[in-house]
Amino acid sequence: MRGIVYYYSSTGNTKLAVNYLKKHILNAEIDLCDIANEKIVIPDDYDIVGFASFAEYLGPPTLMKNFIESLSMQNGKPAFVLNTFGGFTGQTQTEFAKQVEARGFRVVVGHSLKMPMNYPPMKRKGKHSENAPTTKDMSNFNDYIGRIGKSISQIEKGEELKSIFGAFSLKKLVPSMSRDKVKKDFGIQQIDKEKCINCGNCARVCGYNAIEMSPSPVVDHNKCNGCWACYNQCPKQAIHARSFKGEHQYKGPSKELIDRMS
Repeated sequence: MRGIVYYYSSTGNTKLAVNYLKKHILNAEIDLCDIANEKIVIPDDYDIVGFASFAEYLGPPTLMKNFIESLSMQNGKPAFVLNTFGGFTGQTQTEFAKQVEARGFRVVVGHSLKMPMNYPPMKRKGKHSENAPTTKDMSNFNDYIGRIGKSISQIEKGEELKSIFGAFSLKKLVPSMSRDKVKKDFGIQQIDKEKCINCGNCARVCGYNAIEMSPSPVVDHNKCNGCWACYNQCPKQAIHARSFKGEHQYKGPSKELIDRMS
């Protein structure tokens, strides 16, 4: 049995989660594909397909949504979804599953995993979630991985798997924020040329190809999605966004988090 997980991780939290998942699924060979940085492998040769990303303003990121829509239509191929979040996940998991099923996949397992907060406005308010994922969070995550393993066993036996939408239908959903509000909250980023060292890190982490080095960073604000990746990953705090001038960055998983997820 072979599976693949397509993932998008702007800070490294989701990448940690999918590597943990890959390590702990024992009854299938699982490949990983970073949709922002790697050549895309088509899902046709896989028996089960996973999709993983972070919650962006109470919904799946635009980059992941566009990627899912770019895939060829499937005929009920089993799939699973995973989203990480720092504060409140909202209806991310449900929206994620709907997007995947709209391409003809059948989503059989889904999960939301709490991780440290990486959204600067919430970090400013003191919401850090530094202890996430807790022991209970990891226990639930392991249960989710176990359900994926069970689904793989059912596929091997030729059993038909059911979609998870029966469970979702009873939940009251919290709507995701509009993209206009997202961009408004982020604002038009400015680059402090005195601080910038032209390292190119902002261009490398931008999943929307909104930044080019020429030789200093040049931002195409029509492409910018307001995701805070460039702001978080600037080593010199040279990128300013609305009322933020480098403070409350999330530069990536701490050593403690890496140890916890290993």
